[in-house]
Amino acid sequence: MRQAVVIIHGMGEQKPMSTLRGFIDSLVKHEAAEKIKSGELKAYKKNFWSKPDKMSESFELRKLVLAAGKSKRPTTDFFEYYWAFNMQGTGMGHIIPWFKTLLLNWPWKVPNRLFFPWLISWILTLCIAAGFIFFFSNDENNPLGDGLQGKVLSFLLTSILIGAQSALIGSIGDAARYLTPNPENISERHNIRKDGIELMRKLHEKDENGNQQYDRIIMVAHSLGSVIAYDIITHLWAEYNSVYGEGKIVDKDYFEAVKTAADELELAIKAGMDKTETDHLKAVFQKKQMALGKAMREAGCPWLITDFVTMGCPLAHGAFLLSRNATDFEERKADRELLACPPVLDDNGKYYYYNRDEKRYYLHHAAAFAATVWTNIYFPGDFIGGPVSGEFGHGIKDVEVVYNGFFNKWISHISPLTHIKYWRDSADLEKMDVYKNRDAIKALYDAVDLDRD
Repeated sequence: MRQAVVIIHGMGEQKPMSTLRGFIDSLVKHEAAEKIKSGELKAYKKNFWSKPDKMSESFELRKLVLAAGKSKRPTTDFFEYYWAFNMQGTGMGHIIPWFKTLLLNWPWKVPNRLFFPWLISWILTLCIAAGFIFFFSNDENNPLGDGLQGKVLSFLLTSILIGAQSALIGSIGDAARYLTPNPENISERHNIRKDGIELMRKLHEKDENGNQQYDRIIMVAHSLGSVIAYDIITHLWAEYNSVYGEGKIVDKDYFEAVKTAADELELAIKAGMDKTETDHLKAVFQKKQMALGKAMREAGCPWLITDFVTMGCPLAHGAFLLSRNATDFEERKADRELLACPPVLDDNGKYYYYNRDEKRYYLHHAAAFAATVWTNIYFPGDFIGGPVSGEFGHGIKDVEVVYNGFFNKWISHISPLTHIKYWRDSADLEKMDVYKNRDAIKALYDAVDLDRD
């Protein structure tokens, strides 16, 4: 029938639809370039269009529909979950508590990929302090000069440094507010999660004729949007994991199939999924995830999210951002408060439990990634994102991407600007082969996998 892709934007002053339009334009132009190169397609013709978005309550949003055409691909509806309006009015008071958490840490406790912004922040802080000292010092002790000249130079340089520090802090304003559960941030966190969960519920619902609207849902998220999407999956799964057949009697064979698929997933992990896992074993694990998701749907479970794709994902620093320390982080995963991939086993050593009254098998409340594939894409120079499997489980497929060309490849290992280069704002088919970030676009196209049966 149909499949839906939900894109969740990252932090910053985002405009409605800007992320979605660039995302789909990059994907379809990449696909067209590949098909033209192989001779499968003679020329590109725009194959997606805009239609009213009845799932969202915002008049600023539309859905973009990608036609199936002559391929076997189902018609695909692209939606954007726009949450930025919930983060208006960010002030320094919202940011400083989180920023202090980063700044007031010993260097060896700061995640490797956050060490550079930590170092820059300390340098700026110390220089600002020095500027104040020079300004109020005696003229003979001011290295910037004596008299009025020294005062003016001290004031100007200190003001510039304060502006740079404020810009650095302000750039993480949304993240600071969302990731810090202080009382003044709770309302925004709640509204962002609530609206996202409501959108996903609507996509899971049946239409007025009782027919399933979508057969598959793919969630794609960038930057802070990855954390928001992770929270949405966490709470939504807890609603759907034990719902089967909408109260109808379901043949017990379907539940046996769920149990069998879950056991095979566990065997795939025990077969060698460790810190030295191979691409082959990772692929086997993901196929078992897909099989388990299919078995659940056949048993009547309404869960339709087959894939979770993240880019520049801050969850690479999960222990630092979501908990007090590494020990607390591991305990929260063990308590099944934080979802992992593969999921933490139940008390019985399984991903599922048996309800004796209903005589049914259910996956437990933290086993979303037993049935949902997680692919994470990152540039090595992106200090906000990075590999996630080390924090949330080796079942996650981490894909490192780099710029095209030797010099550009080197740049992509050190440039923090790669954080906003996972797709094009507007793609040009004729230039697709020379785009520096073509590798990232291809990885994104492969992860979304719109042609999957």
